[in-house]
Amino acid sequence: MLKSMVKVKVLNRLTGSYPHGCVAGISTLIRSKVDISLFSNIKPTWETVPFDADMDVHLTRKGGGRSSIRYFLHETIIDSSYVFRKFEVSSFKEVSRFVFGEYGVILERPDKTMVFTTVDHISEDIKFYDTLADVPAYEEHELYTRFIREVRIDHKDEIIRAMQHVNSRYQRLAFLPFSYIYKNAVDNRGIDESVPERIKKELAKRSHKDGDTVRILKDLVVVVSEQPYKYLDLSVTSRAYFDRGGAYFFRQNPVTGKWRSGNLTEWVLQNRDIRNWWIDSELFDNTCLERYAGLPAPYSFKHQLAFGALICASTYLSAEQAAKTSGQLFHLVYQNIHEGKITDDKVSLPEILGVTGPQIKYLKNYIQEEEMPQDLTAFAQCVRSEEFKRHYPDIKKRIFAVCFYLSDNGPYRHSLTSQTVCAASKTINALERTNPEKRSELIYEFRDYLKMHQAYQAYIRDLDDENPLCHEIEAFGEMPLNMKPSKIHDYHNRIQRVLDILDCSTQILMYTAAIEERKKNEASQREYTDGTYSIIMPANANDIIREGRELCHCVGRAGYIEAMAAKRDTILFLRENKNIDKPLITIEEKNGSIRQCYGYRDSYNSNSRIRDFIQDYADRHDLKINAKIYVFK
Repeated sequence: MLKSMVKVKVLNRLTGSYPHGCVAGISTLIRSKVDISLFSNIKPTWETVPFDADMDVHLTRKGGGRSSIRYFLHETIIDSSYVFRKFEVSSFKEVSRFVFGEYGVILERPDKTMVFTTVDHISEDIKFYDTLADVPAYEEHELYTRFIREVRIDHKDEIIRAMQHVNSRYQRLAFLPFSYIYKNAVDNRGIDESVPERIKKELAKRSHKDGDTVRILKDLVVVVSEQPYKYLDLSVTSRAYFDRGGAYFFRQNPVTGKWRSGNLTEWVLQNRDIRNWWIDSELFDNTCLERYAGLPAPYSFKHQLAFGALICASTYLSAEQAAKTSGQLFHLVYQNIHEGKITDDKVSLPEILGVTGPQIKYLKNYIQEEEMPQDLTAFAQCVRSEEFKRHYPDIKKRIFAVCFYLSDNGPYRHSLTSQTVCAASKTINALERTNPEKRSELIYEFRDYLKMHQAYQAYIRDLDDENPLCHEIEAFGEMPLNMKPSKIHDYHNRIQRVLDILDCSTQILMYTAAIEERKKNEASQREYTDGTYSIIMPANANDIIREGRELCHCVGRAGYIEAMAAKRDTILFLRENKNIDKPLITIEEKNGSIRQCYGYRDSYNSNSRIRDFIQDYADRHDLKINAKIYVFK
């Protein structure tokens, strides 16, 4: 943190008295250079204290400083205005002034131009050091006393009263707290005329505690919160009233104490705590808002209701319609409102979704919760897109396809593309007709399959025909985009094995030499036959890949190949002598025991003669058997 001591001694005497500043409310002149001759009653401050005045400035840094701090501010009073003078840290050259005077705020520059400005604008310039932080208490007190006695400024009384509440860690006349107090003091916004008179009266005559939720009348409920302010030792109250017309939000000005209408939407969006603030739902019994008390979880419990959900339901047309439709639709509308994707409170649910009322019922009744898209804007864009219309002309199937595309709950490699979803339209249309109980799992697997298919296609395009693995990959067969739903699981597992090989193809080629060396050195000790069956070692990595592919189990993956090459595992093939090249059973030997023994699709051996052969092999090689080597048919 920049630790600085700045002492500025102004040798020029301040004389004269004149009004200066800016005309509040002239938005067209804000940030615009204006010739000072246009202001006959405004005299620039630099004529009293020139920008190049004889200044004795000393800046001491302790422990270094942040390179982002380029300027420092020095507060002073020039005649009847309170002025913040801005200097460069490197050169101590004065670059501008913010003048708070009788008519508002004005920015003065050395080139004799004045710029109307606002507190919001100058507050953006935050990369400065405020010298008042290191001013002794008596100097600050002297400045404060002069401010009370000499400065002529709008709403001065409100500003002085608010200064009594400035937090101890901030100086009362430092730039940040002063600009904040000033901004609130001159804020003339009141209560909108559209607010019902009875709510205006309730606002003025009643007081409530933080966290109160009170039913004032049968059809009028108020929810209250108090929030601390950064610069003031005050808790400023916010209230939301609900009646048959909707919701009304008010915030109390921390400086003037007056109530003003607030932007309800913006307030809810910015206050995450309020969104999940639970209210006693019984307060809404027999009121105009009782229909919202039954909102489904997670937005209501037996006796509680989320404040944010209540505001949405009573303010946004789409949320009101969604609340009457179903829990999952309301959940999505609610989330999209809070994420800023829905900002128009007059837009209906059919307009947002791009579908009609009856089609919304299909979405509600047939699309399961985990299949629902999270982004309703993206949903509407896809439903209306020509690409989806061409491949899914039937609106119900298009809704299902768009949900399939957007509700991406299976993380694997890359995001699913709309082109892939459209190309797989036959399978997706078939999934739409399947039993809902089975559909969820099939959707998950097929979406995962399509993602892997995108990665598979990228590999195949770059696969060199001379690669020794190319033939083994091709032997897995075609990886189609369209298939019967009953085939999804098989294709999913198949492409998973292929991608595992492709992912590690470079390493597998490196492992081949080690596996060949093991075959050469260990075959005489490990291989065995009884005349009917044989146990043999793989000759290379391709042998292991083929074993896994033909038996449809996991041994063909890179992990087993690497373990075999590193001698952490030993993979053995059990074959029938009369058909010695055809995979039959795969055995894994590790740490002096037979750990796995599987046939086609991870099936167990049911042949007693093979069981006896494996037992004989284990006895001859002093191996324990920690795997199931036989089951009755």
